[in-house]
Amino acid sequence: MNFPARFQGVFFSPAPVFKALAEKPKWVDAFVVVLLFIALAGYFTAPIATQETLKGMKDNPKLEEKMGKERYEGMIRNMESGGSGGALLRSVVLGPVIFTLGLFSLSGYEANLPVVAAFP
Repeated sequence: MNFPARFQGVFFSPAPVFKALAEKPKWVDAFVVVLLFIALAGYFTAPIATQETLKGMKDNPKLEEKMGKERYEGMIRNMESGGSGGALLRSVVLGPVIFTLGLFSLSGYEANLPVVAAFP
């Protein structure tokens, strides 16, 4: 059974799909689907998050004092003009990368493999 048939079968005839998966698990397909959903969620939420960040920056007069007037106004202009697309790129790429690193570090931990601790 190929991936599109399994994906469709999960919704329309789940019993044969899960029976086949129990016999021979195929985790890579599910992993790719999850990564795609994370990337899509980042793609659709990045503009909203940018607008909310911009609103929070404008409502914070202490931030302008800390950053300096020129730098603060430059950041505001950059965010209002849409920026360079860096926020969108970070959302679409960084989400799946962090998920993958977290998944693999947890799987190493569960398998009693040596895992480097972030905080000793």
